[in-house]
Amino acid sequence: MHFSVKKITGREYYYVSDSLYIAKGKSGLKNKSLGRVDNALEERWIQIESFRREVIRQEVEQRMNYWSDKINNKEGFSYGKFEKIEQLRGNLYRGKEALKEFGQFGIEAAFKTDFIYNSNKIEGSRVPRKTIEDMVKKGGRSNDEVKNSLEALTYVRGLKKVTSIRKIIELHKILLGHEPTNHGLRKEPIIVGNSKTLPFQEIPSALKQLFDWFNAMNHKLYPPELAFEFYYRFERIHPFKDGNGRIGRIFMNAILKEHRYHPIIIWDDNRRAHMGAFEKAVEGGIHKYLLFMSEQMEKTYEIYLKKMQKANEIERIIQDVFFTPSR
Repeated sequence: MHFSVKKITGREYYYVSDSLYIAKGKSGLKNKSLGRVDNALEERWIQIESFRREVIRQEVEQRMNYWSDKINNKEGFSYGKFEKIEQLRGNLYRGKEALKEFGQFGIEAAFKTDFIYNSNKIEGSRVPRKTIEDMVKKGGRSNDEVKNSLEALTYVRGLKKVTSIRKIIELHKILLGHEPTNHGLRKEPIIVGNSKTLPFQEIPSALKQLFDWFNAMNHKLYPPELAFEFYYRFERIHPFKDGNGRIGRIFMNAILKEHRYHPIIIWDDNRRAHMGAFEKAVEGGIHKYLLFMSEQMEKTYEIYLKKMQKANEIERIIQDVFFTPSR
């Protein structure tokens, strides 16, 4: 959101503008006059909030019009599910943009903590949440597993392109820096749950096919469907002895962020449902897996919308404290 002052017939007026993001290379611009500069501040804030809601409404509407025919699995993304995801995405993305630096830092720190805790715990980690929280806030090297997870997130954030065999191997090396014997592509067969994984001899060619598929479908397939299916296909290949789920979830979120979606968390209390959704997908029920992932997206967004709203309230309280007359 951008503000400007324009002089018209000798009087100054405030204007607000914001862009609507639809897809890569597709955007729009919306403007609104907030009235004269000397109008009451409270009135101006009401107008700004009204403008913000209208921007979200129009962005959701235009995004749905654009992406609706780019959903491949209509069972996994029914119209109601599609609409809810886009509404939550708009509210969360725009709300986070509106936060001041302190609020944005807090939301980012909370997400890192929740993501690392849940993603690692799903794989059997016993690191307490408090340890992760302290390292996210203060830094340090008190736990190698957490330190390496934070470094892996930093590495992915710096990538211009999220998918290549070399980058996946490098990310795995960073994430499992404390387990050097597990580095590199696996050289033995593995069974995950009740499902066999790809023979290890076929891993390099399967990864190449995965990246070819991703590059062909990127910006053509509805982004959450693209990210969730990438995660599923990556897990089916299972290229490493350990760390596959954590790597897959990091790259899944990188894909979502590339398309301006907030990253998501697969919550540990849904671990059994997560495994069940994968097994259903292997049996041919990919829509059930997509439904589960959509539910995790909704759950994450609803949790973080509440956090964001609390951060907004705190920022308003701070503003009131400093703008209250000193005498």
